[in-house]
Amino acid sequence: MQNKVIDYTQYIDQVRQTIKEVTCEEYVKMPEKYPILVDVREADECQSGVLPGALLIPRGLLEAKLSGLAICANKADPTARLAQQNILLYCRSGARSALAAESLLHMGFKQVSSLAGGTLRWRELGYELSSDDN
Repeated sequence: MQNKVIDYTQYIDQVRQTIKEVTCEEYVKMPEKYPILVDVREADECQSGVLPGALLIPRGLLEAKLSGLAICANKADPTARLAQQNILLYCRSGARSALAAESLLHMGFKQVSSLAGGTLRWRELGYELSSDDN
């Protein structure tokens, strides 16, 4: 069987078929449904603002840093409690957060979602970003 090489956009489209995406409108209506909100952008990208309450864990460090969250502290199996929480990931466009969600699903997390459209869509809808540093 010959494998067809696909481009980044096609790959992201495939990944989006395997994960749950949450629209900005859905998140705004029920932010409490997602107690863990993670911005997977790089730190310099966050200078333009973050979603209120978000934790910054850049995409390249997510898998390694996730178990360091306070929710994991003092547990024999640090990620067991975290795996039970709804986690919402976001980035600028929704592509990196989709890849991050797929990765966490492969690690065994069951309740991981990506914010569809990322901060671009968030701003397009007129929602504000916080200037708070996280």
